[in-house]
Amino acid sequence: MFWLLTTLAWAENAVDIEIIRNGQVNTNNPTLIVKVRQPLSMLDVQFRCGGKSNTLQKPVSRGDINMEIDVPKGTHQCKGTLAIEMDDGSSGSMPLNFQVTMHPALQMTIPTESVQVDNSTLKVKMDRPAETYTISLFDSDNSPVGQGFERVDPAFNLGLTEVSWEALSEDIAVIQVEGKDIYGFTTETKLFPWSYDIPHEDVIFASNQSTIPKDEVYKLTDVQAEVQKVVQKYSQFAVVNLYVAGYTDTVGDASHNQSLSRDRAKSIAQWFQSNGFAGNIYYQGFGESVLAVPTGDGVDEAQNRRVLYVVAATQPAVSSSFPKSNWSKLP
Repeated sequence: MFWLLTTLAWAENAVDIEIIRNGQVNTNNPTLIVKVRQPLSMLDVQFRCGGKSNTLQKPVSRGDINMEIDVPKGTHQCKGTLAIEMDDGSSGSMPLNFQVTMHPALQMTIPTESVQVDNSTLKVKMDRPAETYTISLFDSDNSPVGQGFERVDPAFNLGLTEVSWEALSEDIAVIQVEGKDIYGFTTETKLFPWSYDIPHEDVIFASNQSTIPKDEVYKLTDVQAEVQKVVQKYSQFAVVNLYVAGYTDTVGDASHNQSLSRDRAKSIAQWFQSNGFAGNIYYQGFGESVLAVPTGDGVDEAQNRRVLYVVAATQPAVSSSFPKSNWSKLP
C-alpha cells in the first residue's frame, strides 16, 4: 500500500502516526496507525471522515494501534485531534488533517480479439492507473508452463498495455492475468484459450425436418465420446460448454433456411443435454449465410448441410464460420 509517515515533534517523540490513505471496497479500509513509543496513561484520538466519527480513548503501553476508517467510496477529508498523557504527567496534542480514498473494486478488461496465443501476446487495461501486469500459464495438468511481466509506463497507465509471455509448452489450459494498480491493489482474470471443433459425421435430416431420425442417432453417440474427452481434460479449470451451429444449402427461401438450421442445431443440442452433457449448451443457425462449398442459389450441395460442434469455456469469437454471436442457451 501507499504509506505516508508523519512524526510528532512533541512529548519526546512518544508517538508517531502512519496513514494508509487508500482503501478498496471489500478489501481493506484506509487506516490511521498510531505507533506508541513510550507508555501512555491516556491516548485520545478523535476525528471525523466521510461524516463518521472515529474515537479511541485508552491507556497504552507500547505498540501499534490500528484505527480502520470506514468510509464510502470516494475521497474524504479527515479532521480531528490526537492527544496524549504520559505517566510522568506531561501531555501534548496535535491536530489531524488528512485525506483518504475508498476505491471501488478494481476492474480489468482484456479485449477478446487482442488475445493472440500464437504470438504469445494480449492487451489489457484497468479502470485505475496500472503499475504492473503479470501473466502465468498453466497446462492441462495445472503445472506452470510459462510467464510474462510488464511494468507499465506511468504516462500510459490507463490505456491498453500489450503484455507478452514465454511458453514452455503448447498445452496452455489457463492464462492467468494479474494487474496491480499504483496503490498496490490487485485483480486477476483467468482466460481459457482452448476451443475444439469436434470432428464428426453429420446427421442427415429428412427434407425440411428438424427431428433427428432414429437411424442417425449413432452419429451423435460416436461424437459424444470425443466431446467427453475435452470435458474431462478441462473441467477442473472452468465450466466446459458445447456450442452447436447449424447450416444449410441454398435450396429454398433464405429466411426459411435460417429457421431450419436453427431448429436442427437445437435438436442436436437437446440430444446432448438429455444424454448427460454437464455444461451449458448453446445453439445457433446460420442458414445459407456460410457455405462450405460456394454455390449459386437453389443448389442442392450436401456439404453445405452441416452442423459444427465446438467445445470451449467461452463463446466462440465472431469469425467467418460464426458471423453472428446470437447464441441461444438451452434452459
